[in-house]
Amino acid sequence: MPEGPIVGVLAGFLAGQGYLNAVIVFFVLLAGDIFGDILHYAVGRWARRGFLERWGKYIGAPPEKMEKVEQYFLEHQFKILAFAKTQAIGGAFLLAAGAVKAPFGKFVWYNFVGTVPKVLILESIGFYFGQGIGSVGKYVDYFGTLSFVLGIIAVFVYIKYNKYAKKQTPDYLE
Repeated sequence: MPEGPIVGVLAGFLAGQGYLNAVIVFFVLLAGDIFGDILHYAVGRWARRGFLERWGKYIGAPPEKMEKVEQYFLEHQFKILAFAKTQAIGGAFLLAAGAVKAPFGKFVWYNFVGTVPKVLILESIGFYFGQGIGSVGKYVDYFGTLSFVLGIIAVFVYIKYNKYAKKQTPDYLE
């Protein structure tokens, strides 16, 4: 789901700013991600019977194909779920896990293993941006002050140069 990464980075940013506790944020993000994965699994598991058996032949998923897909999924469950954790369409893989009736315990464990580094990376990105924004602001202030001073000097030099140039210009050119 696209909101997961956004929430992870934003929560990490707020933790980096000191508004949230980074450890608590990690566990909340982890629990939220796993809970969402379990919901996807449950929908896939319960929707299989009604949706796939009734409409599967129209969407390219007849029962014969589903048996092959189910066997392949069960043989390569860890690789498929690990790949799904890195994709924007990962929810489809989670639904498929439920649809093929992947063992629930393995499903949760594999998602946990895939979710921990994902949450750590997303929270860390936000956290370090949150910590760094203060120093960036300091440098922006320095740059603004320097630009203002250089602007005043440039105006002063321009005015002085024009006065000097007028004195140097012969009267017949004016």
